[in-house]
Amino acid sequence: NSAAMRRQRSAITDVHTAITLIGMGRVREMALLYSFSEFSKLTRFSELPVTYWEHSVAVGVCSEELARSNFNHELAETALIAGLLHDIGQLWLWRFVPEDCIGLWRTALQGDISIEQAELERFGVDHSTIGYWLAENWGLPKNICSAIRYHHSPESALNEPLVPLVYLAEILSNALDLSGRVENHVTKISTPACQKLGISWDADMTSMFGRIEARSRYANEIFFTHK
Repeated sequence: NSAAMRRQRSAITDVHTAITLIGMGRVREMALLYSFSEFSKLTRFSELPVTYWEHSVAVGVCSEELARSNFNHELAETALIAGLLHDIGQLWLWRFVPEDCIGLWRTALQGDISIEQAELERFGVDHSTIGYWLAENWGLPKNICSAIRYHHSPESALNEPLVPLVYLAEILSNALDLSGRVENHVTKISTPACQKLGISWDADMTSMFGRIEARSRYANEIFFTHK
């Protein structure tokens, strides 16, 4: 019954009518964001930056929009989940070694080194691999596990469409500065990943960029209002 959603004068008082107006896809999306918000309550650490959650939600939205723009509507919902969980390995690290994580982020931001390289040097493993182990242990679908594992190195698994999709979604999220993180910058883009999805950055994507920015703000509003 919000002003943005109402298309008639009388108030909506039953769930069936509301779902008809909003659409089942949006209802599923809201349910996923609600579940992700509930999960975040169980994994709340004082040291973890708020931008972690904002970035995760933004990449989820970007992943879904890229899937739809690539006419792969069946993959869109899975892409949203993979985007939401792509950095879940960082959550594990912040849970068990928060002081190390703070130091690693400072090192990566101040020097010419990626956070993955810093993690490898310190722990012998990066957050992508840890996230992959978690996803496998949770019994998540293989394509989501692969997307989490290779979201920084898509050329290792281009045969799985969700991998380049989530990789490019994070690139796009950083380029549009959706979460306002200090580390939101783009240094390189994988040409094979773009070619795999048939994406050309020379094309006019203004409408999609606007849709992503609006939906990202709305999705984070749902997420943080519930929290």
